[in-house]
Amino acid sequence: MYGCSGFAEQFRYLTNFEPLFEGWVVLDGECGARGVVHMLQHWDAERAAPYGWVGGRDLLPFVIAALVETGAKSVGLIGTDKLPARHLTAIREELPGHAFVDVDGAVAALRRFKSALELDAIRAAAAIADAALDTVAAALEPGASEREVSARIEYEVRTRGGLCSLLPFVMAGNDHPTGHRDPDERPIATGETVMVDFVAVVDGYHADLARSFVLGSPSERQLHAWEAVSAAYRAILQALAPGRPCSDLQRAAVSALAEFGYEHSSRVGHGLGLGHSYEWPLSTATTSSRRGPSSASSLVSTSRGRGS
Repeated sequence: MYGCSGFAEQFRYLTNFEPLFEGWVVLDGECGARGVVHMLQHWDAERAAPYGWVGGRDLLPFVIAALVETGAKSVGLIGTDKLPARHLTAIREELPGHAFVDVDGAVAALRRFKSALELDAIRAAAAIADAALDTVAAALEPGASEREVSARIEYEVRTRGGLCSLLPFVMAGNDHPTGHRDPDERPIATGETVMVDFVAVVDGYHADLARSFVLGSPSERQLHAWEAVSAAYRAILQALAPGRPCSDLQRAAVSALAEFGYEHSSRVGHGLGLGHSYEWPLSTATTSSRRGPSSASSLVSTSRGRGS
């Protein structure tokens, strides 16, 4: 099993630990589990999981030796989407005749259904996100830059015990809608729509929050857009049920927006967990591979903060 900083959802799911640089774990039914991480994280790894961790700089020789010791001729691979090709090539050269099987999908399927521990972490992250945004929104005034608001959001999340997995997006203006971009230094003006979108993290689990504000009194156009988004949100909640295809949620939202004269071609939501933007399930209308059914103990985030 392979994981690296920023791309270690599967790794953390099975170890409760995310490597700062990169990490490996060899799991074997007879020999148990053995892990190797960069020497700077050896102690952190040992506290997270009892995997007989070894610290070092060159990790691959340990991995190859551990695989040889198992005596197995078939090796299941986890973390293949981020596993460097040179590492896999070196392992194959050292273990000729071995069969290598990608089992990432099987682990990802387990992550679809959240345990009580996972749900508690997500609820804690959501509470931090809500509190952080309430504080920032109450102090939002004309003249502040998008970058200042973004920094304040991250400050509020961190001081409450969370982390931001991405730079908080803050986008102001009425004439150039965009999904995401880096916040800039332009002062936010009275009458502008301000959309914020950020992800708070607790123990590796994500809570995604997006909201839109108007500085001052909203115009008729802004109110119309808000009513459309609110109607789409209500339509999603009405359609959401265990066993319901996620594509139905997308169609419900798109249909509601069309009644207000808006089109929407992007997805309207996604799952939450150790991942955020691409956690299963994804709410799209046309991609069959992403139309997994909504299930009890699955998490869905709807993109309520975005208007047309």
